[in-house]
Amino acid sequence: MTTTRWKILPLVLLCMIVCVPAVMAKEITMAPAGSLAGAASVHDNYPISEERAMLFVKDFVGDFDMDLVPDDVESLPIGNYYTFYSNDDRFWVNQQSGDVEFAHFNSNYQNCQSNDGNCIAINQTRDQAYTAAQAYAIEKYEGFNEKHWLLIEDTLINSTAGSEYSFMWREYIGTDRWYGTTKEVTLPNIVHVSVSASDGKVIDYWGVNRLLSASTTPQISMSEAMETAEDSVPGDIDISNPKISLTLAERTQNVETLVWIVTFDGTRGDEKIPVTIYVNANNGRIIKDLLWAESWLE
Repeated sequence: MTTTRWKILPLVLLCMIVCVPAVMAKEITMAPAGSLAGAASVHDNYPISEERAMLFVKDFVGDFDMDLVPDDVESLPIGNYYTFYSNDDRFWVNQQSGDVEFAHFNSNYQNCQSNDGNCIAINQTRDQAYTAAQAYAIEKYEGFNEKHWLLIEDTLINSTAGSEYSFMWREYIGTDRWYGTTKEVTLPNIVHVSVSASDGKVIDYWGVNRLLSASTTPQISMSEAMETAEDSVPGDIDISNPKISLTLAERTQNVETLVWIVTFDGTRGDEKIPVTIYVNANNGRIIKDLLWAESWLE
């Protein structure tokens, strides 16, 4: 899962769970299950056993004879997961739904064989890669064609491990009135597929599908949110080029919050400091805890 899109969050609480040799792998930073499980809804129950979860992985891959090894239980703000290994590949199964929501196929990387470390073998065009990625998303993500998607990532990524095309879709809904720069609200649902630029094989898949359970009408106006964000920037940082968007974000498990996301170009002397402020669209307070998916996409 490509390099910089998932922020490494405070290591006191979080641990890295993708330890693959490929440089390009997107980093998923999860917590041990105990650190977030206490924040889950009291209505939660996890009927999916580890044995059934293994069957879901085998069905996802289409190989019921695959060698699959249980690893651990880990967490994101969107749920708790069983994790499994199959040689160098890894899978994350949502404990509540049984869905394989994350998969990393390290076996599909093209290993570097060049003495000079130049392994950028691009045999696929962008359109070929997009067609392959979209087809995989349609196959693995239930109802993909029924949702409204914004393509928020469409890029070719090169490294000494190889090259991959990375595509990411984010669901949005329209609103009845304008909230400043946009009239869409992005939702927690997201699909990411990356494919090898060498042969078009899938390297990474994310598929998060959640029911809408909170209002998308803000109680705090765009101008109020912008003022709050500006006031929260440290005085030694000069800011410019403000941008604002409205997102329904997951903060703790099964708790959705409507959030104004305000970004600035920041500078301190000659140093460039990008600034992102999250403002609760219901009460105007600054949000400092974890968000899905914005914190992982910056």
